[in-house]
Amino acid sequence: TAFAILAILVAMVIPELYKSIKSLVTDYQTYLNGLLAYIQTAIDKLELDVDISDMQKLTEFITNAFGNAEDLMEKLLDKLQGFVLDSDLIGNVWAFLSSVFSSIVNFVLGLFIAFYILSSKEKRVAQTRKFRAAYLGDKQESKLTEVTALIDKTFGGFFKGVMVDALIVGVLMFIALSIFRVSEYNLLIATICAITNIIPVFGPLIGAIPSGIIILMTNPEKLLLFIVIVLVIQQLDGNVIGPKILGNNTGVSSLCVVIAIATMGSLWGLVGMILGVPLFATVLELVDELAVEKLQKKGMPSGLENYYAGDTVVDPEKN
Repeated sequence: TAFAILAILVAMVIPELYKSIKSLVTDYQTYLNGLLAYIQTAIDKLELDVDISDMQKLTEFITNAFGNAEDLMEKLLDKLQGFVLDSDLIGNVWAFLSSVFSSIVNFVLGLFIAFYILSSKEKRVAQTRKFRAAYLGDKQESKLTEVTALIDKTFGGFFKGVMVDALIVGVLMFIALSIFRVSEYNLLIATICAITNIIPVFGPLIGAIPSGIIILMTNPEKLLLFIVIVLVIQQLDGNVIGPKILGNNTGVSSLCVVIAIATMGSLWGLVGMILGVPLFATVLELVDELAVEKLQKKGMPSGLENYYAGDTVVDPEKN
């Protein structure tokens, strides 16, 4: 049933996305001229003696402003050639392409390994239990089980939650864009916003930038309305939908979320931004459990409210 529902959704969405992307790429020149005409209208209202209503007039404006267009192009090409020869641009491009190819190979290889593991999962579980029984004592095995369960709960709960949350945000975005007729590419924009919403905190901003560019090219007068819709939906998601769905799956404060995304994003890029929150949640929980064990051995209280300053201005039990 799940696969049937997924297949129906894919059959409905993918062709529309393909059609939207193809149309956007094919008609970009028309949209660009429309954007220039829209800017020209604003310039005319300011009573400025500038005409950039289409690409040809924009080229003429640049030519008049910077001199002969042919000489300008030659200078740009000379600078570009010097930049390419004097830098590691070619090496960086080659390294990037190699990295992309390597990532694709690893992804496909990972899928095959996952299928092999799942097809023989009973045997793998038995091998793992045999190894644990042979090499671990009761205390170590109990701790390993506890840590594994915590990781499964934190990562599993987080990813299930963000997937459902992203789906809801995408549907709400599509409905709002369709009601206000923001663009003819509402499905594409809603899909971009839903996918980037998987990244906590910074995801909505990452998705809003390319979506805003599409709207700016296709229907610039609706750009402000789009920004308002994004802000409203993100406030609704951050204060109502997200907390209801994610609940206490991570138990990480907002400060730790920002630190986790910034730190892991700098180390692992986009993947780190997605994995940062559940990873930090797991580590913090394990550190807290270790601290509680040590405090109990010392005969000291383990509750955080016991360690607030005596002259604190807040109620420790409610803070």
